[in-house]
Amino acid sequence: MKQPIFGTSHSAKHWLSLDCCGLTCAAITEAMIIFSQIVLTRELIQRQIFGYQIHVLLFNILAILSILSHLKAMLSDPGAVPRDAEPLPRDISRAKMAASAAAGLRTRAKGWCHRCRGYKPPRAHHDSVTGRCIVKLDHFCPWTNNAIGVRNHKLFLLFLLYVCLLCFHALSILAIFAFHPNLPAIYTSSSMPRKDINRSNYDDDTDAPLIVPNASLCLVAMFAILFGLFTFIMLCDQWS
Repeated sequence: MKQPIFGTSHSAKHWLSLDCCGLTCAAITEAMIIFSQIVLTRELIQRQIFGYQIHVLLFNILAILSILSHLKAMLSDPGAVPRDAEPLPRDISRAKMAASAAAGLRTRAKGWCHRCRGYKPPRAHHDSVTGRCIVKLDHFCPWTNNAIGVRNHKLFLLFLLYVCLLCFHALSILAIFAFHPNLPAIYTSSSMPRKDINRSNYDDDTDAPLIVPNASLCLVAMFAILFGLFTFIMLCDQWS
């Protein structure tokens, strides 16, 4: 039988959950980060606010770190129990229970996974999405398309931290765009500074600049608010 390149089985060469929902969520996550990176970098260069070079550098560093930590958390083995795992000497009782379960006496004995049909170490739990027992399993995260366990928990926390900082930085940039009087407003198609857009100066409303939402910046703002709050809450939950 040909060995699969990607997967979560014992025979897969590289770890990657092939769950359709998880792959979709992970692709959406990457797309939102890259989209926000492109839009805000373009707007910062065009508007040239004070110290915009620092904003561009910092925002792109956070975006790259977010992408790398996301990919690393998604492609890392979370701590799956090997097929030939054996108990440590201190787990003699657990080993005996596993042996009795293997003999068919207790299919749900402590220390034995009836789904993997193998030994289950202490603090390991079976993850139904990846189909493997994971040591110190926290949960399956659809946004990283992976189970969060002992070997990728740090990467997951770094991903949450970088995305949270990225979102708050994006909101601070958008706030500058929105309230700086010498910049074009984020809600207008005109390139005129916001302080110069005064409809009372025009004889006809049709001559005034057209006030329409900047769709790209509105999407970035929505992403930043939703995922900023989400990652902040998740960080607080993981910290506690």
